[in-house]
Amino acid sequence: MSIRTVYLSNVSTVQQKSRIQQQLASAWDKYRMDLYEKRLDHARMGFKQYRDHKVMDAVQSYHTYLKILEEWKQVPEGGLRPDHFDAKKDAAEMLLLTGVYWDLVKVYDRAKGPSSTRDFKRFLEQYVLFSRGTSHTGVALETIRKYMTANKARHKVEFKNAFKRLGGTDCFIVSSLLDHIEPTTLDVMRGFRDQSLVDYRAGRVFTRTYYRVGPFMAWCLDRMPNFIRARVAQVIDSLADRIN
Repeated sequence: MSIRTVYLSNVSTVQQKSRIQQQLASAWDKYRMDLYEKRLDHARMGFKQYRDHKVMDAVQSYHTYLKILEEWKQVPEGGLRPDHFDAKKDAAEMLLLTGVYWDLVKVYDRAKGPSSTRDFKRFLEQYVLFSRGTSHTGVALETIRKYMTANKARHKVEFKNAFKRLGGTDCFIVSSLLDHIEPTTLDVMRGFRDQSLVDYRAGRVFTRTYYRVGPFMAWCLDRMPNFIRARVAQVIDSLADRIN
């Protein structure tokens, strides 16, 4: 066999391999695109399954949806961040993500075991990330408040911290009693501080003192029996009614 024949044979083999690689790459891209286009079906199915109390099926559907998004964005598991999306073009998808994360937060909040706790914290972190500073931040805050008021939350400290990070009250005691306090109390007390107390020297002194001792008071309240916390919340609600 001549050198020319060997050379042409090698060139042909290289070209053939290149064509195969291109075909494989094209098939893979099509597969990824098909998966991406069907991702919403998994999310919608998860919402339906959750409403129908098929919790484990819903969790599977949600995880499939998130896995597709993570592969599409080329990020590791749990690595989705708001900056991976266009705030305007992907607004609907980001809102959908908060719904998925919230359902997963509730599932893992009620589950037991170290791995469930880790998953709960991870999904709560994602819920905060995709809700903070958006048009639906207020809805996210109210969602957490209602969940805690219904006395469903097991990880109360984490929910309170999430509430604060989303821009909730900086009133330490009200934050501590988030699972008992009336929803209108927060706005009343905040308005009283910003519109009344600041106009008087004694009010400003009181506010500064409260910011120093408030965290410790909240820490103590967090560790008190539930019936005492509920009673303190009633007193604050009554005070807010009088102020209002």
